[in-house]
Amino acid sequence: MHDYEIEVLRHIYLHKQLRATSLHELYRLLSNKKIETSNISNRLKKLLDAGVVARNEELIHDMSKNFVRYSYRLNSAGLEVLVFLNIIRKESIKTYKTNAHINKFPNLHSKVASTITNKIVMDLIKQEITFDFCRGNNHYLLGNDSYTRKTETTGFIIPDYVIETRDTIVPIEIDTGTQRAHIIKQKIEKYIVQARSKEFNLRNIHVVFIVVDNSISDTFETNRNRRVYSLKATFLSGFDLPGNLHFYAVNALHSIPLISYILNPKNNLEEIEKDFICEDFMELYNERYKQHFIQVEKPAIAKDLFHAVYTYEVNTIKYDVYLIYRVVGNLRDYQKSESALSYLSKRLERNKRFILLYVYDNATSALADVTTATDASITIATSYLPTEDNEDLVVYKHTSLLTKKAVKGVIEY
Repeated sequence: MHDYEIEVLRHIYLHKQLRATSLHELYRLLSNKKIETSNISNRLKKLLDAGVVARNEELIHDMSKNFVRYSYRLNSAGLEVLVFLNIIRKESIKTYKTNAHINKFPNLHSKVASTITNKIVMDLIKQEITFDFCRGNNHYLLGNDSYTRKTETTGFIIPDYVIETRDTIVPIEIDTGTQRAHIIKQKIEKYIVQARSKEFNLRNIHVVFIVVDNSISDTFETNRNRRVYSLKATFLSGFDLPGNLHFYAVNALHSIPLISYILNPKNNLEEIEKDFICEDFMELYNERYKQHFIQVEKPAIAKDLFHAVYTYEVNTIKYDVYLIYRVVGNLRDYQKSESALSYLSKRLERNKRFILLYVYDNATSALADVTTATDASITIATSYLPTEDNEDLVVYKHTSLLTKKAVKGVIEY
């Protein structure tokens, strides 16, 4: 057995079982070479015949045809290999074998959770980020284990998966749109309790609610922005969060780069660094489109709401641009934007126009993030600071709550 196949077995163990498509992707990545699909299938058959893995077969009834979908779990020989190599404890074998999810195909929620997390894990491996991951119920602080039972928290949290580094814990909450608001709010309250406990007070917790879309399963729609908006506006708002606890709501398609962003220490920006990014953006904007926006002081009573403020007067009309640096899906950024919108809407004047501009780290985030609701009196737009000299600087103007229009050049006021 190849060394990388041991890691494949470990991943199957952590997921409990993996769909064949996910397993093939993992094989190619961990082997660090191009392997034909037929060669992976042949290798899996050898492991199957040797009792290292077992295969479940699910008959799928499609409108046009019937087909079989395979998933793989560890068999006795595979579990013994991991015990022999001290990757798992011997006592874990019984738990693994008797788990109800092993002897049947998992439900839709478990399937998509495993598929999404496998994609996230593979992306982190590609980027050579050092991390650990496990299913939520096996996590030593958030799962259903001896520590959690002894604490006086408000009950188990048990996210779907947990990815962590030395300083950061990322619980993954898969949202298929069926969980009721009061259940989500109860879970948030439990995270708040845990974040304030001594076990977590020196670590950052970034809870990512991933809304499943058709990038993961054809069962779901392509655009799930309304669900993302509901999570931000209805479920996640209104809580007093400790400084080390952060919430995100994002479509599955954009969850992979988000978690990579969270786990990269260089992205842990101070507020003054966000100020600089917004200032650099406006300097480039002026240069690219021959504009003359001039930087002014932030309003004294709202200086914490904005990262930069610029102004420009044309034909007796004064245009003020208020910039906020945002991370896609971030709840704190969403709440700041809501407060900023409220602040500006109370200060409208006849000959003054307000532009609320959200700046992101890249074009994909600027276009993808589900942002503050539009206001008829205030232009709301998103953009990003290009990293290449020949890269376009595009502003996306909001035309409705969930749609944006690309504008190359001067923002249409």
